[in-house]
Amino acid sequence: GVSDVAEALKNIPAENVERIELVTNPSARYEASGSAGIINIVLKKGTNTGFNGSVTVNGGIPKMAGVNVNLNYKTKKFNWFTSLGTRYADREGEGAAFMTNFDAASKAITGYRATDRTNDRSRRNYNIRFGTEYYLNDSNTLGLSAGYRYNNGNNKSLVDYNYFDNGMTLLRNEYNLQNEKEIENNFDLDFNYKHEFDKKGHELVFTGRFSTQKEDEDGNVFGYKSANDSSLRLTDNLEKQNSVVVTADYVRPIGEKGKFELGARADFSDTKTDNKTFNQLAAGNLVPDDRFFSNVDNQQNIFAAYAQYGNAIGEKFQYFAGLRLETSDMDIKNYTTNESISKKYTDLFPTLTLNYKLTDKNEFQLSYSRRIRRPMGFMLMPFFSATDDRNVRYGNPDLNPTYTNSLELSYITSIGKLMVTPSLFYQRTTDMINQFQRKNVRENGLNELGAMTYEDIFITKPINVGEEDRYGLDLTATYRPAKWWNLMLNVNLFGYKRTGYYEEYNESIDPVTGGTITKLDSQDFSGDGFSSRGRLSSNFTLPADFKVQVAGNYMGSIKTAQQKTEDNLSMDFSLSKDLFNKRATLTFNVRDVFNSRKRESTTFAQDYTNYESMRWMVRSYNLSFTYRFKNTNDKDQKNKQRPDGEEMGGGEEMQMQSAS
Repeated sequence: GVSDVAEALKNIPAENVERIELVTNPSARYEASGSAGIINIVLKKGTNTGFNGSVTVNGGIPKMAGVNVNLNYKTKKFNWFTSLGTRYADREGEGAAFMTNFDAASKAITGYRATDRTNDRSRRNYNIRFGTEYYLNDSNTLGLSAGYRYNNGNNKSLVDYNYFDNGMTLLRNEYNLQNEKEIENNFDLDFNYKHEFDKKGHELVFTGRFSTQKEDEDGNVFGYKSANDSSLRLTDNLEKQNSVVVTADYVRPIGEKGKFELGARADFSDTKTDNKTFNQLAAGNLVPDDRFFSNVDNQQNIFAAYAQYGNAIGEKFQYFAGLRLETSDMDIKNYTTNESISKKYTDLFPTLTLNYKLTDKNEFQLSYSRRIRRPMGFMLMPFFSATDDRNVRYGNPDLNPTYTNSLELSYITSIGKLMVTPSLFYQRTTDMINQFQRKNVRENGLNELGAMTYEDIFITKPINVGEEDRYGLDLTATYRPAKWWNLMLNVNLFGYKRTGYYEEYNESIDPVTGGTITKLDSQDFSGDGFSSRGRLSSNFTLPADFKVQVAGNYMGSIKTAQQKTEDNLSMDFSLSKDLFNKRATLTFNVRDVFNSRKRESTTFAQDYTNYESMRWMVRSYNLSFTYRFKNTNDKDQKNKQRPDGEEMGGGEEMQMQSAS
C-alpha cells in the first residue's frame, strides 16, 4: 500500500522502529517485485504491559516543523496503540541543463541553450492512526488498525531558458512560471489474524489491507517569450487510487531444524487519472491543449502463491529452497484516445539459499533469486507535466516488466573486533527499461521582423530495450577500534555490460523550409565499464551521553555509448545527546553537508550534446527532541508469555522495495 517509499519513511518516527532488515536475495515468501532486494522494517507495538508513549518535536532549515505523539496501552487481553502527527516541510530543489547544437555533417556549432530550474514544494501533513490487538487466548490474536493522512501542498517552479548564438552572445530569454495547489487524502484499513500452534514457530497468519487515495492538483503555468508574446495555461489533474491486498502465510517446523512455508497473496489495484490543460486566450476564453489531455483507467491485479522448505544436513550444512508463482493481469484504458492495452503474464520465481558453516565464526552462503520489476504507475501515463514544454516527458502504456536473475556467494567471518562479509555476485537483467530521448523542432512564434522562429524540444519516454550483465564484489564490514568508536562500511565494486539499440520515425519541422519532415531518431544504450558505490559510517560515543555520526556516500560514474552519468560524493552529520536519565534525546543533523548530492549526466547525439544536473533537495538542518514515558507492570509482563517462554506482542512488519 505504499506508493511513495521515501515519503512513507519520513512519516515513520525513529522511535517506532524496532529494527531494519536488508535482504539482498529475498526468499519466495516475499513479493517478486523489485530489482535489488527488500527493506524489511519491523515496527514496535509496545511489548510492555501498561502505558507507554513518546512525543517528538522537530524543526529545521529549509522550513520544516513537526510534532508526533505515539501512545500505547497494553493489558493481558488488549494492546491499544495510536499515533498523531503534523508536519510542515518546504523542500527546495534545483536543476540545470546546457545544450550545444551543431551541424550533423560539419560538426560546426550553431548555438547554445542554457536552462535553469528552481522548485519549491511546501507540504502540510496531518496524520492519525489508531489500532488494537485482542489476545483471544495464548494461541490466537486479532488485530485491526486504521489510518488517515491529509496533505495540503503548494508547488512552485521557475524554468528559465537563455538562448545563445555560436559565439555565446545572448539572443533572448524566455521562462515558464508554475504555481500549483495540491490536496491529497489517504485512508487505509488493516486487519490481521494470527494462530500459534502448540509448537514454537508453528503458525498461521492472515492479513488484509484496503487503502484509498485521492490527489487533486490545480494550477497555472505562465509562459514568457517577449513583452508581446506571453501565454497562460491552466492545469487540472485528478488521480484516484484504490487497492486491496490479502495474504495468507502458514509456517510449520519439521523436526529439529526443518521448516515448511506455504502462502498466497492477492493484490487488486485501480488507478484513475483525469488530466486536463487549457490555454487561456487574451479574451479570457479557454482552449484545450490536446497534448496534455488524458483520461486513463489503470487496473492491475496480481495473484501469487508460494511454497518453500528448509532443513539441515548434519551440523554444518543448511538449505532453504522456494518457488513463487505470480500471475499479472493489467488493463489500461485511455478514454481520451479510445485506446486500450491488456496484458496477462504468468511467471515462476525460484529462490535457493545454501549455508555451510566451517566454524562458529566462519560461514559460506550461496543464494539465488529471480525477480521482476514492473513499470511504476507514472511510467504508464501518456504524459508527465506541462510545466517545462522544452523538455517534455511522456509515459509509455505499452511497457513490459524487467526480469533479473541474481546469484551471490558470501563469506561471513569475524576476526577479533572485525566482522566482515565479502560477497561475489552476478546479475543478469533482460527487457531493461531505458529512457529514450529525441530532439524535435517546433515553431516558436514570430520575431520582431515578422518572420517565424523555431526552437528545439526534447521528448523523453521509457522503453523496453537491451540487457545488462553486472558482476562484482560487495563488501560489508563493521569494526570497533575502541569501545566508544564504531565503523560500518559497505563497498560495491562492479563491472557492467549493457546492450540495446532503439530507433523510430518521428515527424518534425525543417527550420530551413518550415515544412514537416519525417526523420529517423535513434539511441544506442550499449556500454561496458567498471564502477563502484560505497558508504562509510563512523559512530562516536562521547562523554556526557553525546553521540556523533558521520556518514559518507559515494556513487561511481556509469558510461554507455551515448550517455555518461557522473560520480557523486556526499556526507551527512548527526549529533545527539540523551537527557533526563535517557528518557529524552536531543538530536541535530545535517543532510548533505557540502550541498553536493545531485545527479549529473551528459547525452551525446549526432547534432547536439546535452548536460543535465538535478538536485531534488538542497542541504538541510534539523533539530529534534524526543521524550519517552512509560508506566509498566513488570509482574504482568513476566506472566504474559506463551507456554514456550517467548514474549507475546513483538513487531509489525512493513516490507518495501529497496531503492538501489
